[in-house]
Amino acid sequence: MKKFFLLLISAVVGLSVFAQTSLDAVIFGSISNTKEKSIKLQFQNNPLDDTLQTITIELNEIGQFYLALPIKRPLDAILVCNNQKQTIFIDPEERIEIKADANFFSSTIQFIQNAKNNEYAHLYRQKFDSEQAKSERNLHIINDSPNKYKYYEDSLYKAKVYFLEEFTTGVILSKQFLRRQKAAYRYGNSNFKYRYANNYLYLTGLQKELPKDYYSFMTELSVRENDLITVKEFYDYLENYFTYRYNEENPTINTEKELVSFEYNLAQSLYEERVKNIFLTKKFAELLDNHPYEYTKNYISEFMSTVYSNEFRAYIDKKIQQASLGIDNTKAFDFLLKDKNGNNVQLSDFKGKVVYLNFWASWCLPCLAEIENHNQIQQQYKDKDFITIMVSVDEDLKAWKKTLSKYDKQIIQLNMKGMKNETARMYNLKNIPKSVVINKDGIIIHADVPAPSHADIYKYLIVD
Repeated sequence: MKKFFLLLISAVVGLSVFAQTSLDAVIFGSISNTKEKSIKLQFQNNPLDDTLQTITIELNEIGQFYLALPIKRPLDAILVCNNQKQTIFIDPEERIEIKADANFFSSTIQFIQNAKNNEYAHLYRQKFDSEQAKSERNLHIINDSPNKYKYYEDSLYKAKVYFLEEFTTGVILSKQFLRRQKAAYRYGNSNFKYRYANNYLYLTGLQKELPKDYYSFMTELSVRENDLITVKEFYDYLENYFTYRYNEENPTINTEKELVSFEYNLAQSLYEERVKNIFLTKKFAELLDNHPYEYTKNYISEFMSTVYSNEFRAYIDKKIQQASLGIDNTKAFDFLLKDKNGNNVQLSDFKGKVVYLNFWASWCLPCLAEIENHNQIQQQYKDKDFITIMVSVDEDLKAWKKTLSKYDKQIIQLNMKGMKNETARMYNLKNIPKSVVINKDGIIIHADVPAPSHADIYKYLIVD
């Protein structure tokens, strides 16, 4: 027993950010038949980031473990053992004792003592979230008419509510857990009905025509439930509701700038308080990630005056720093890349020339369609202080080199093996093809040049 006590202390001390206090939630128990030395607890620590934080929980020689976890709000987490996953709900100050067989972790897990929340959740998943239940839903998606499918989902929702009511007869579940479960069923019901046509397309490859009033249910639920923002089904509903309202308003969008404006203002207007803060932050981050900075920068001041959270502002600040890389009137990143012969080539090697920089790949059909136009541009300016540099993101070097014979031999051909590297980051490369014009002093003068087949392309290629 003494040996086990020492192990518990070391497990807690090892997690420096989780120093034990009287307010900690505690997860402990034992795993039998395991060859592993640890299990993992995964959870979303930041509502703005979908990346799961992972805590490794050490097992002693007989499979016992202990973790003290300081949390202020209820937490939906995933326990991972032997590559098998089990979701668990953790309330602040709750003590959860678990026993399971590592070989059949999900089916043998038991919640001991007063862990009724997780006992219920486990029974619920067996009944409503099994592979058989998923197959049944898919059959309804394929075979039912739109209105009949809505009836199926509504019946399933009622069955879930009834299952919860039956379980809680004589059993006390935490108030937060009950509220979150009921919300998950309610909003999940709408989400499945909303995604019906998309799921039908995915399963059959066919379009499904819907009645004009099919989406009337999308106006029946509240979008102002601040305490539910970390419930996945509620946040999914917020995103579906945003798309629903976008389609209902059916805006006339002619330019990317108009698209950014409409999406930002719609996100600004739909929600309130904490819901608005989180949704608007994620939407604005998405706009910064996917659209030119010249269009998104107009909303920075408005965003900063709207969102009160320093954490959210800091998150957007990082997005702004990334989005503002490689924009007009900034110093071009002096990359060092290899040509087809393995020789190093640096951007600064071409100082004193106008550089027409293009990012492409051998598998990119729009890129390949522009080969002759790139060749024509290079030939037209070959006697001036001008050079075309093509940077491929190909990871298959053989496929890249095979394509090079189609290009003018005066064009500089380089490779940077994918888009997860410093060059891609510094030129804010989100997709290909992308072209940039850099002047003789190494300054970006056009960060988003149209395709070489565009009628106005020569207006961007300033060579004097």
